[in-house]
Amino acid sequence: MLKKSKPTLLLLYISLILTPLTAKDHPAPQILKDSKEKDIILKRSESLNKYLRQHPSPPPKYPVINNLPKEFIQVFPEQIPAPDIEVESTITSRDVDFDLRAAAHLLRRTTFGPIWEGINWAHDEGLDATVDALLEEQPVPDPPGDWIDDPLPPYDSLTPEQLDSLNNAYREQRAETRSWIIDNMLEEEASIHETMTLFWHDHFATSAQKVNFPPAMYHHYALLREYALGNIKDFVKAMAVDPAMLKWLDNDKNRYRHLYVTGDSDEWSGYGRKLTDEDEDGVYTKTIGLNPGLYRYFYTCGGFSIYEDVPDECAYIDPYDHPPLRAFGMNNEDVILDPHPWGGCSEEGYNHGPMVVNFNVDMTGVDLQGGAVHVTGTMDDWSGFGLTLMPDGDGTYSGSMELEPGVYEYLYTVTGEFDDWSGWGMVGNPPLGSNCDWNPDDQWANFGFALINTDTLTMNNVWAECLADDSDYMHHVTFQVAENPCPLAGINENFSRELLELFTIGVGNYSQEDVIEAARAYTGYTTDGLETFFIENRHDFGSKTFMGQTGYWFGDDIVDIIFEQEETARFFARKIYQWFVYYNPDEEAIEEMASILRENNYEVKPMLEALFKSELFFDENFRGAKYGGGIVHVLSPIRQMYITDIVPPEGQTRNRVLLMFQELFGQAILYPPDVSGWLGYRNWINTYTLPYRKLFTNAVIDGYVYDFPMGFQPDVLEFASHFPNPNDAEQLIDNMILYFYDIQTTEHTRQLLLDQLLQGLDPYNWSLTIPEAEDRLKGTIKLLMRYPDFQLK
Repeated sequence: MLKKSKPTLLLLYISLILTPLTAKDHPAPQILKDSKEKDIILKRSESLNKYLRQHPSPPPKYPVINNLPKEFIQVFPEQIPAPDIEVESTITSRDVDFDLRAAAHLLRRTTFGPIWEGINWAHDEGLDATVDALLEEQPVPDPPGDWIDDPLPPYDSLTPEQLDSLNNAYREQRAETRSWIIDNMLEEEASIHETMTLFWHDHFATSAQKVNFPPAMYHHYALLREYALGNIKDFVKAMAVDPAMLKWLDNDKNRYRHLYVTGDSDEWSGYGRKLTDEDEDGVYTKTIGLNPGLYRYFYTCGGFSIYEDVPDECAYIDPYDHPPLRAFGMNNEDVILDPHPWGGCSEEGYNHGPMVVNFNVDMTGVDLQGGAVHVTGTMDDWSGFGLTLMPDGDGTYSGSMELEPGVYEYLYTVTGEFDDWSGWGMVGNPPLGSNCDWNPDDQWANFGFALINTDTLTMNNVWAECLADDSDYMHHVTFQVAENPCPLAGINENFSRELLELFTIGVGNYSQEDVIEAARAYTGYTTDGLETFFIENRHDFGSKTFMGQTGYWFGDDIVDIIFEQEETARFFARKIYQWFVYYNPDEEAIEEMASILRENNYEVKPMLEALFKSELFFDENFRGAKYGGGIVHVLSPIRQMYITDIVPPEGQTRNRVLLMFQELFGQAILYPPDVSGWLGYRNWINTYTLPYRKLFTNAVIDGYVYDFPMGFQPDVLEFASHFPNPNDAEQLIDNMILYFYDIQTTEHTRQLLLDQLLQGLDPYNWSLTIPEAEDRLKGTIKLLMRYPDFQLK
């Protein structure tokens, strides 16, 4: 097969995407108690679940994917550690020479490409005023469309045509949201707000590939933006119940499963009856009233999807039962079943038979007419006289027999000479339809019993009478289960694990038990994609021990405990340091930053202010020590070339080409590779991404890539006029170096750039008015952006 070259594949990709397509005081999640309202919400939630499962958003496209090693598609090898950089400056030192280069460095690290006027403004204002301005809250931008609060239509009611229309609409809404984010980044001036929003997007990495519901992803990003410069602890609490986060890490499936018993007693309908640990002794119980009978049952966790595997040793043996079931007999007294573990047998053992049944019948006042007393029934197929009972001397006649487990009906008879010993003579059965009538639905009136798991069963009766009262239920049974596994059977640890590992405190600072207990605390939430709801009977209200603290914790309590740990502040300090300063943190600086964070109750602004006003931040060793990420590499040239009017091809979403190049550079907005975010560092630049980075900067200057328009055309002469004395060739080169480079370049590089601009012309003959000025400026800017210095920030 013919192997396509990179340009050919890129052209194919570009042609594909350019083809027109047919409060920080957040309210707590609503508590659902009303069963009707709860059913409506759960149906909406399940409808969304079904849609997301069956219609994930396509991942970002890499046009040369088949020719790339795995590391380019975000399956990276082990990251090579960044080298140590030893510096003497600290967070607390404030001796900063805030010259133009320092001003450019500050804005380059905190915004998406500073313009010349912005650099001079910062220099004139001074460091303190500039940092204060950068940290000011920004107004909320208008949303990308009026669809942001539209619920998902009932999924099961959609026709194929309606589903296609919905998918097309969602595709456009995703593109509009991503383009809206680009616009916010491009239009922002002296503010760190959008950069911090991107930082948190990387931190709470949530992908539209799985959460393919644009309203949820819009509100997720709006939440990132709202808390970008706020309180981190409050931010984590709000993010934990964000609809997109619930779907992304499956916490809407994280639920406490109650222990239920179900069986013949409730005709195997619904969940059955819930057992509770009222005494908090680890034994879960439930007592119910029942009529006499044999009842099969087993235990489940919140329904039939999770049920116990009953061992044969204590199962009721019935060839028709699958899976094996437990059973008990309800006869003439209350039953308390022996406690046993889930899926296990009680310590008292189990008797599969045969078992002894004692029959006692009080014949006081009955004229036997010289006859004998018998008991007969299903145990002898109602044949013959049955078992002859012997008098005890007090009017009671008794007898015993061995029987296998089962249900038996019986009655007493008297037979003698008065009836020539034929038939049953006199019959002593209970009144028809009474509480002693074992089967009141038939025409016969018989006593009865259920024989199961006992050594001896004694039946005490009175001839032809019923000793039972007239209540609906004769006796009660108490179920008992020890070692209940149900609370953990429905636990989903995805969110709680990432909460600890990636979102707050980091690996090595928590245990697996902490993960489980945090998951228990976060049970009970669901969402329809727009709102989050709390369902009480899905929450684990039990006691939890998390990081050594025991209590009846909810999710917010878990966050509070996490933020009591000193390592949490260090965790956030490291992430901020790595994003804005250098990949390999200085631990002394981390301690200082963490201390500031703790002292300010996790308000992020004071820590950022201390960092950006410190001598450490401006240390020469950190200038140009970071690689520009894909988003920065796309937006910085656009902003710095003063490109403000981007006109998309007809029928296309604004900024679509810019989004395409971000994908090529490995950083697609709303599509982080996984929950750990973008790895960054050396992954931004390799032999595959670097040619495309250079291709992009050329396209920015030319206004097209190959034969495809970029949607804008920079005016390089107007660009040059922003610098002082643009007709001074050497000063123009020096200003552009300061403008585009974070490091002081070599004299050799400076001379190459000057030669490109002049092309043999004497410096004093250079002017923006010469005929060749535009082409020479374009060539010089392209060359400047192709040098490695431009990739370093």
